[in-house]
Amino acid sequence: MYEHLFRKIKNFPKEGQGIMDITRFLANSGAFNYAIEKISANIPSADLILGIEAYGFVIGAAISSHLNIGFVPIRK
Repeated sequence: MYEHLFRKIKNFPKEGQGIMDITRFLANSGAFNYAIEKISANIPSADLILGIEAYGFVIGAAISSHLNIGFVPIRK
């Protein structure tokens, strides 16, 4: 449904590696809210949400806010 909002970037940050660009997804409030609601619905019970670096900070914070529980950012 929202696949067009994600873009694969090959050979970044270096040759043979790649990343998924989610900036268009984050900019689309309908898609972002839909994803947060769907993910949150699959978390039966939790006291905290842990988010690992970059995307995990953004997505994890939104999920914890939606579930009204705490958020802990984790760095490498």
